[in-house]
Amino acid sequence: MLYPSDLQFLLKQTRPHRARLCFAMALLLIESAVLLALPWFAGQVMQALLAQSIPARLLLAWLLVMGVQAVIGMTSSYVMGSIHQRVTADLGLRLYEHLQALPLPWHQQRKRGEVLAFLHNDVWYISQFISNVLIPLLPMLLSCLGALFLLCRIEPVLGLIIAIAMPIFFIVVKLATRSLRPLANQTSEQEAKRYGISEQNLGTLPIIKAFTRETEESARYSAQTEKVVELEIRQLRITAFLTPAIRWLMAACVIGLLWLGAGRVAEGALTTPDLITMLLYGLLLTNPLSQLADVYGR
Repeated sequence: MLYPSDLQFLLKQTRPHRARLCFAMALLLIESAVLLALPWFAGQVMQALLAQSIPARLLLAWLLVMGVQAVIGMTSSYVMGSIHQRVTADLGLRLYEHLQALPLPWHQQRKRGEVLAFLHNDVWYISQFISNVLIPLLPMLLSCLGALFLLCRIEPVLGLIIAIAMPIFFIVVKLATRSLRPLANQTSEQEAKRYGISEQNLGTLPIIKAFTRETEESARYSAQTEKVVELEIRQLRITAFLTPAIRWLMAACVIGLLWLGAGRVAEGALTTPDLITMLLYGLLLTNPLSQLADVYGR
């Protein structure tokens, strides 16, 4: 789960790259708006086909919109990748300067490998979270709200049911992932200790060979590796269950939406093109919901 203090820290790291971040977020917002228009095109094309006419101009416009989406997607991927590299470099430099400024007793109390693990691994994880999760968060939220609003315009009752179900969904996901954060912290600490053992042993390899302690040091490294593997498997148990469960839940919601919508079509309260548009908005809603749920596990 992302706490307010964590969010403040992460936002602070993005200040030097504010212009690029605004540009990337603008691209993502435009891409979300274009994505929300695609189900409307599908519904209009279906309506024309049911009227036994070929909507050539509408199909060309649909193709053009998808082309625009592809171009925006490629541009945003490049911009996000460059932001990730820049944040990684800047954050690594800041951490290096901070470690260099710390007093010698602090360094003497820690193994060099642990410090190197923090300098490289933690910096990469933070920058990865900023570029792949934090920045796309607002566009994902707007995609959810936009799809929900358009669903409510087509069929208010079904849209209201989905709006009520969404908070329940996030509560369930939050409860399911609340143990991931402590496990991730423990894994990071044990991984740093493993780096420390390897760095120490390789640095004192002549002494280890002189006293024939290869077997003992290998056993110590193996025991530390087992601790890391055990923690990673415990995380894997949760994530391996969570991802398919979320996908199944989203699929069940879409099928339920189709079921209820088909009933409304049978009653004459909803047209077939509107049902297809509504179903596509339901499918569109599943992707940002799954990504937003993943934030709780980071």
